[in-house]
Amino acid sequence: MMAMHIAVMVGLIGAIGVIPTLLKKGQPTAALAAKSVTLVLCVVFVGLCIRSFIEARKAREAAAAESGEDPAEDSDSE
Repeated sequence: MMAMHIAVMVGLIGAIGVIPTLLKKGQPTAALAAKSVTLVLCVVFVGLCIRSFIEARKAREAAAAESGEDPAEDSDSE
């Protein structure tokens, strides 16, 4: 689980890190296109990771509800 959090951080750092370089003037079109694609891919990756986290939490809560456990107890142990 921790590896996924690290992957999201790398995606966030990639997205935030490319923004200042997009604002430079006088850069070639190919460089601007490559940086734009990098930004879009990083943002999409982070969005998909967040969606995955939400789905995993819902699945964990549904499984806990089926077994009669308290889902709040499970999340405190992380």
